[in-house]
Amino acid sequence: DQAWAIDRQAALRIEQGDFQPAIDALMLDMRRLEHRDADLPSDTWGGFSVRLADASWRLARLDDAIHHLDEAERLFRNNSESRGLGLLIRARIDVERTEREEALPRLDTVIEEYPGTSLVLPARLLRTEVLSSLGRHEEAMADYLAIRELLASAPGRIADVVDEVLRSLGDRRDTMVAMGDLDQALEYASVAERIFTDFPGSMRDDVLDRVAAIHEQAADEIMARGRAEVVAAAAAAGDETDPAGILESMLPASVRAAAQSHLEQAADGYMRHARRMLSQPGREAAFLSSLWASAEAYERAGRPDEAIDAMETYLGGGDTDDPRRPEVIFRLARQLEAIGRLGDAAARYRQVIEEDPRTIGTRAHSPLARTLLALGRVSEAEDVLLAVVEGRQAGDTVLTPDAADYHRALVDLGRLHYEQSIPRASADPTEAIDDATALDRVRKAIERFDAALVRDPGADDAREIRYWLADSHRRLAELLADRGGTPGERRTFELSRIAHLETALAGYVEVIDAWGERDEALLDRRRRAMLRNAMVN
Repeated sequence: DQAWAIDRQAALRIEQGDFQPAIDALMLDMRRLEHRDADLPSDTWGGFSVRLADASWRLARLDDAIHHLDEAERLFRNNSESRGLGLLIRARIDVERTEREEALPRLDTVIEEYPGTSLVLPARLLRTEVLSSLGRHEEAMADYLAIRELLASAPGRIADVVDEVLRSLGDRRDTMVAMGDLDQALEYASVAERIFTDFPGSMRDDVLDRVAAIHEQAADEIMARGRAEVVAAAAAAGDETDPAGILESMLPASVRAAAQSHLEQAADGYMRHARRMLSQPGREAAFLSSLWASAEAYERAGRPDEAIDAMETYLGGGDTDDPRRPEVIFRLARQLEAIGRLGDAAARYRQVIEEDPRTIGTRAHSPLARTLLALGRVSEAEDVLLAVVEGRQAGDTVLTPDAADYHRALVDLGRLHYEQSIPRASADPTEAIDDATALDRVRKAIERFDAALVRDPGADDAREIRYWLADSHRRLAELLADRGGTPGERRTFELSRIAHLETALAGYVEVIDAWGERDEALLDRRRRAMLRNAMVN
């Protein structure tokens, strides 16, 4: 009985982290028992040596620990649980000394010869980590799944054990991410997610967040590979292509579908994490962070309804001085516009212009005008763009002529004037335009397109602007055809018409030269239509 009490005291001290006191007390008690010539089984003395080895190992005295384990092995006569603990400790020392192959047979012995004991879970857990570090991932995954079954049938409170298993899986997952093996990282992460779902009391809240992040990273990698393949195909055809200029819509359908699947899983994972954070006091910042990550992933996955719900929830739960708020409003407006809720989109674009006129709000003028045009509110759309181009915004707006958003507004204003120069069939006679109005509008369009190219001839959309400029000259030539007036006036109109046709022809040729030699697959649908129209016209 005294020997049992001594052993339990040592075990409790070790559990409490009192490693040196455990060694000192145990050695003193062992000397007392020896002095009394206690007739104890050899296995009891072996158990004492294992306790000494355990405390020494925890103090990083590996040589002392091995000495005590060797002594224990000499003393043991039976397969007692203490002997199994000794094997487990020795395997841990092997791992610390990077002698992983030596650890495996010791762990196999513990698992096979001590079923139903408290040693099986830690032995299996350590074996999964060893197998994973050796690249034997299938065997490691099998062990993790076996651990999941053990956890499900384990009696009593096992929260600490669950958290330790999730920590281990997290380490394996992060190692695979660092090595660039996202598929294997997701395998480990998915098991962690299943265990987390089985035991919702676990405090390892990062499980859902990290699984979502890996899915998002996997989507990025898939699209990066897709862009690399497009660039390689272009290079084989003798063309140089900037990967940054390849839009997601230009990637092969199979690439987009694979990436979308991961983005949807990422979005759902972030949303689950956000809901868990919402239920925990003091985790508001984590809730909003995951909610926004979910909204972004839904947006990228092409699920606007879910993205809108997440963004509106974010705005309802965040502070008005949240630095992310303007970006959320702007992105929400874009999603509303995408699903045809144009009135709501226009209101959100106006909101971000009012709340953040100097940064994100500067990007909202052109989308607001586009939305108003779609609503048929042409004069309002024109006023929005003219306010930018003519410097009539609010005093704290910083859209100067060299700003990218100023350039965008200038081009959009040209597009608006051009579109308004084309008569459309309508039952409302007030919507009809006469030739003089059409001429005025197309001339304004030419003025805006010219100004945009003069200000920034190397702009990313320079080819598109040259196309619209050429088409505007063609439209103006159409309006000058068969004009009435005196013979002199008709001669002037005809000379002007020919000059505009020649300018349009030169512009179309420039567009064809810029795009015509490129692989048409590298152009999106809108640019392909421009190229074809340039060739036809």
